[in-house]
Amino acid sequence: MSPSIDNQLQTAGKILIDSKEPLKKRFRALFTLKNLATPDTIQWINQAMTVDDSVLLQHECGYCLGQMGLVEAVPYLIDILVDTKQNAITRHECGEALGNLACLCEAEMKKKVLNVLQNQLDDESILVSQTCLLSLDKIKWQDNVDEFELKAVRCERFSTHDPAPQFADSKTLEELESILMDKKSSLHNKYRALFSLRNMANSDGVHSLGKTLSYYKNDRNMDLLLHEIGYIFGQLCDPDSIPYLKEIIASKDCHEIARHECTEALGSIGTQDAIDFLEKFLHDDKIVVRQSAEVALDMTDYFSCDQLDV
Repeated sequence: MSPSIDNQLQTAGKILIDSKEPLKKRFRALFTLKNLATPDTIQWINQAMTVDDSVLLQHECGYCLGQMGLVEAVPYLIDILVDTKQNAITRHECGEALGNLACLCEAEMKKKVLNVLQNQLDDESILVSQTCLLSLDKIKWQDNVDEFELKAVRCERFSTHDPAPQFADSKTLEELESILMDKKSSLHNKYRALFSLRNMANSDGVHSLGKTLSYYKNDRNMDLLLHEIGYIFGQLCDPDSIPYLKEIIASKDCHEIARHECTEALGSIGTQDAIDFLEKFLHDDKIVVRQSAEVALDMTDYFSCDQLDV
């Protein structure tokens, strides 16, 4: 590692674990470490994830570990996932990260990951149990996919590691909506439909995703799905999603995992309307929501859609 990179790593790491630093500054440090993506960054990120009391920061640490593609993170992710004293939002993110990293593991470690995920299917938190089921379904799909399907689901527009692939075969908007609205369809297939709509990257897809948000808004078994749509809206940065995001953020009945993700998505869009709305939630009853509003407002200068080449 070059001295300049090592200095950058040390500086960002110290900021990340310093609870006296503003949360927005610590988030910037976290994403600096994510972009460096070395085994040394894992130590800093894990330290923040295990000792900090901000669930928002903890869960973002888990997300980054799942996106970096480093198997050295797996033992740390397992430790958090199985620790029922940890917040369910953080544990969910670790379960999803394990689904991303399992395909990179040696056989023995992969078997351990599969066993851990299987054991958490009966977790008392539906967020955790659903996440682990999604990860198991993703790993099973990866183990059986052929080269043709793998090529068909690839989408160069989005580089993230997602909890499910889009459908390989071309489906109409109506078919995807039908899968999403069908309460008998599996969560894995619903997620595949979500990412198929995301990859369309057009207004019709945005409104289909928005209708799904509204449809399940009062169903507490679908909070994980709601949060994933919020995440996708944050990737798309389409102003057409603003009314749907506002609806979830303002709903106190929705789980904070969904409200927080929609809050961050609104910050990614970064219009004046979005900013004005976010400012109303800086004093929300839920700390995860108000911290998300704080970070989202800070990030508007960095991730405003006016500045993104998407």
